[in-house]
Amino acid sequence: MFLYLCGEWTCSPLDDQTFQFQVGAEHNAMFITLEHRYYGASQPFEDWSTDNLRYLSSEQGLADIHFFIQEWNKIFEEEIGR
Repeated sequence: MFLYLCGEWTCSPLDDQTFQFQVGAEHNAMFITLEHRYYGASQPFEDWSTDNLRYLSSEQGLADIHFFIQEWNKIFEEEIGR
């Protein structure tokens, strides 16, 4: 599995000519994109009040990535165990 972090912008479909896409294809990898909260369609709240923006931080972004990877690892472990 290749995880592509879109960073601080809206995720868009990858061009199949990009390096990361080509490397993923070489390895027959599942390619997953992860959009950072508060960017693009990943809006955790309806408004951008100061109170709601407290979760917009690099620490929270890293925690999201960690959680995402842990959840995918569980899925893979379940599949391998079958």
